[in-house]
Amino acid sequence: MVGMTARTLVSCTFSNMVVRQHMNMNDGKIEVLQKGVFSDVRVSHTLRLDNNAIRLVEGPIFENSSYVYHLRLGYNELTTLPDDAFEDVTIRLIELRNNKFHNYPTALNKQQFSSIDLRSNSISSVIKSSFEGQTSLRHLILNDNKLSELKAGVFDHVPSLETLYLQNNEIDRIEAGVFTASLTRLRHITLVNNQLRHLPPFEGLPALQTLYLNDNLQLRTMDQNTFDQVADSVTEIRMQRNTFYCNCEVMRALYQIRKVVSGGQCIEPPAASGTLFDKTTPTSPTLLPDYFVTRINQTAKLFLCSGANVQGTTSASDCDITMTWEHPQYLYYDLNDTTSDLFGVDLAESVGCNSVNGTTSNSTTNVTKCGTSWTTEEDCLHNTILYNVSCTSASAPTVYNVTNSKTVQFIPVEPGTLYECNVVLHYNGTSSTFSETVLVQIQDAQGKIPATKSETNLWILPIQYYDFSAYHPDFDGLHTINPTNPSYVASPFGAWLTASANPATDAIASWFRSIPATNQLLSNTITLQNNATGGNNKYSFIDDTFYPLDGLGFRSESQRDCNGVLHNFGFVS
Repeated sequence: MVGMTARTLVSCTFSNMVVRQHMNMNDGKIEVLQKGVFSDVRVSHTLRLDNNAIRLVEGPIFENSSYVYHLRLGYNELTTLPDDAFEDVTIRLIELRNNKFHNYPTALNKQQFSSIDLRSNSISSVIKSSFEGQTSLRHLILNDNKLSELKAGVFDHVPSLETLYLQNNEIDRIEAGVFTASLTRLRHITLVNNQLRHLPPFEGLPALQTLYLNDNLQLRTMDQNTFDQVADSVTEIRMQRNTFYCNCEVMRALYQIRKVVSGGQCIEPPAASGTLFDKTTPTSPTLLPDYFVTRINQTAKLFLCSGANVQGTTSASDCDITMTWEHPQYLYYDLNDTTSDLFGVDLAESVGCNSVNGTTSNSTTNVTKCGTSWTTEEDCLHNTILYNVSCTSASAPTVYNVTNSKTVQFIPVEPGTLYECNVVLHYNGTSSTFSETVLVQIQDAQGKIPATKSETNLWILPIQYYDFSAYHPDFDGLHTINPTNPSYVASPFGAWLTASANPATDAIASWFRSIPATNQLLSNTITLQNNATGGNNKYSFIDDTFYPLDGLGFRSESQRDCNGVLHNFGFVS
């Protein structure tokens, strides 16, 4: 049955069948699967429906307790599935790769799959409920989608998960609490080629063996405890082509995996720029591991700690940014000469501010820096440590300040702008590199937060545009008029357009059909935002500058708007 020419498979096309091996209906022209196509069908291995043109599934396609070990629906045109698509059937492995899904199909929650393959779609988000009921899921393949973040608890419903493939997405944030002790069987994670900026702790994960983080070109910082709970089990961590702000937190985290890490290097601070990471054995207990001294014989004091617990907020007036942080507990981490273990070098002690009865304990060394009778340790640090705070944006000037305080406010800032803010510690002519980046979004002039790619409360729908030439008789073309007193003209077609009774002669019949000699069909998506009011969801699309086909199809053909800007106006959707 390979290469079927039928466009629609109707109900009960296949019934009362037992297939011992494979049932192959791939590489055909199937477009529609009607309800109950497979009734009392048992396929011991693979049911292949891949490489067709399936765009529509009408309700549950299986009936009468069917069974399929491996269902392959990849390389089709599916954008959605009805929630009951897989009722009344048992399926172990499902493949939906290379379709056109924009949202994770909730129909998958009707089954206890052991493997789900959704690679190469356009899925933009997954949430905790996406995997509800998937307690048997062992392999989850979501690479080559458009995921932008992972929220805490997203994998709480998949305790049997063993392998997780997330490479080639757009993930720029992983919340703490994503990888937790509930994932006791997870042994392989791939996050290659995303947009990660910071690594939170990988909590628990007692079975983790391999972790691929390479080619996250924006990855700069990590929590000092990122690898603490996986250091005993993991055998390989890849970080090729990642570049780090090598503060003390990064240095400590890497020390925990010094025997298994490969790739990556420092770009900050300048004195450590180019330092490479690679798994080797330390040559001396008094030096950092070799992977940290490849370029020059670095010392721990180069990797100072940055400001801790950095927070960025904006007030109700939303014309400002307030940054707060704490002194780090340690100034840097060093190796114990006898145990070769890392220990933190206390900040106050390092700078001579550890107070005893109101005076510094090292008045001989630090008297000129700190004085000899500071009231509190905090007062001493206030007069010894400086912080450089900066907030940058791609569309607005950078704001920054140097202070000995632990808070700073920037007024005014640019409306509608997303700022990336960092804190750098300065002491005695030496500076740390940047802290973890904090994102602060400023409302626009209308008091709204611009939509971001990480917004999960969206509907992303497929849309088809039919583009016509400006010279087509059904479209206005190049008319330059200034209408006055326009009047409403009722549609001759009533509330809804209906199929033409004479499609061969009616010009309007070509508006919503692909006719190569008349129009050009262009497919895309449209994003509806949830403007919820009173607890009721209301999804809408509002855009005062909607020109989706500029530069596409027939292009502008010299058509201009009232401001003289070229646009493509001649399309329907």
